[in-house]
Amino acid sequence: PRSPQSRSSAASDVYKRQSQFRAIIADYAQCSMHCEPGQPFCLDAITALARQAGDPDSEFPQDCKSGLPLGVEEALPDASHIWPHKTELADEDELQAADNEQPPPPQQADNYPSAIEHEEAIEATYLEEVTLGLVSGPYSEQEAAKVCNCSPDQLCHGALAGKLEGRYQDKLRTIHDGTVNHVNPWIKRNQHQRTTAPTLADLMLTLCLTDGRPRRLIKLDASKAHRRIKILPKDWRYMTAKTSRGVWVNKVGTYGVASAQFHWGRLAALLLRLV
Repeated sequence: PRSPQSRSSAASDVYKRQSQFRAIIADYAQCSMHCEPGQPFCLDAITALARQAGDPDSEFPQDCKSGLPLGVEEALPDASHIWPHKTELADEDELQAADNEQPPPPQQADNYPSAIEHEEAIEATYLEEVTLGLVSGPYSEQEAAKVCNCSPDQLCHGALAGKLEGRYQDKLRTIHDGTVNHVNPWIKRNQHQRTTAPTLADLMLTLCLTDGRPRRLIKLDASKAHRRIKILPKDWRYMTAKTSRGVWVNKVGTYGVASAQFHWGRLAALLLRLV
């Protein structure tokens, strides 16, 4: 194991290299490297680079500054210049017809047994994310309603579940089920495009185009990826969660809420295109 001094020196070297990299980007793109509160990304820099690259979605990071709609009360932002319309994928999606039906009003839902079993770990995650500005709480029902600018009976607690993951099942993922409380059906009804990912055909085409050239595979991942997109305060009431400590108010995209993947997928796709 490295000594505390060597770890500190390594961290200092990383910070120095990051600072140099940020300065190079700022000078090249003539942009600010400022990060908005609650956002880890330099959104102005992403936009500046995307503009120089002629990317069709270069302005999307600017929409992420103040937050994006959850999709319960209105249509999600148009992304037809990036993603196909969901009618184009109707033959592949057996649930397409259900997206056009009017669901019941969003409501509260009870947690799953796994959330009760892992409640201490789930609450520890929320407490950590409070310090990061991703969540606020815990509150009483009345306090949470005041934060969400609604009445207590308008809070729509999702059904929490705890899922063990990782090679040794040593990591707990908190799942916020937004379907059982009728939040997701409304979002899907208001989502007109569907995210897509490269297929085997795309891989084969790439291999043909790069035949005879050196190839490298790059794998990128982002910590708390879905939670890197801020959601408008008016929609927080649809993402509340409840444990024995009280009510937690999610302020960002939440794993298990339908639009989290849509929003993050759009920003991730832009970052990948820039890379």
